[in-house]
Amino acid sequence: ILTARGIRVAGAWPSVAPWMEQGARGTTLSTDRDAAAIRLSGPAGDLLLKWRAPRPARRWRTWRRPSRERLEARAALAARHLDIPCPSPLLVGERRDAWGRLHGSVLLRPFLSGWTPADQALAGPGAPALLGVVVGALARWHLAGSRHGAAWPENLLLSDDRRGVLPIRAP
Repeated sequence: ILTARGIRVAGAWPSVAPWMEQGARGTTLSTDRDAAAIRLSGPAGDLLLKWRAPRPARRWRTWRRPSRERLEARAALAARHLDIPCPSPLLVGERRDAWGRLHGSVLLRPFLSGWTPADQALAGPGAPALLGVVVGALARWHLAGSRHGAAWPENLLLSDDRRGVLPIRAP
């Protein structure tokens, strides 16, 4: 039995399948053909579970390459090393076949309440003022030595008070 913030999952550590099954009990935040982001509620706090299962025709592209979830976890750890606040990964798992092709991957991190994706915030009133906050955060991260690599508004979180910016989904 594996426990992360009070959420219990049966299976080997860090097995991908039990976490994908756990996602069925959560609230789906976003989904596409190959991936989903799910909010899991637990007694010790909410978690964000991201999983990906590439279609068989696309698995050859993942041969011996790290999954997007592993790259995002590495980027978060590198940013934290540079004192850039961002969510810390709790678990990264990958399931591969004998040839090294990715069949599934999972990233588990704390869910951040009180933060809004920047693309949603910038679509509302006061967007020009918020743009200055976002650009200022990117400039600070660059001065600290970090390069996000995909600094699109949907990959940044704005605090509800509109003063803080966090990077997410960095490749």
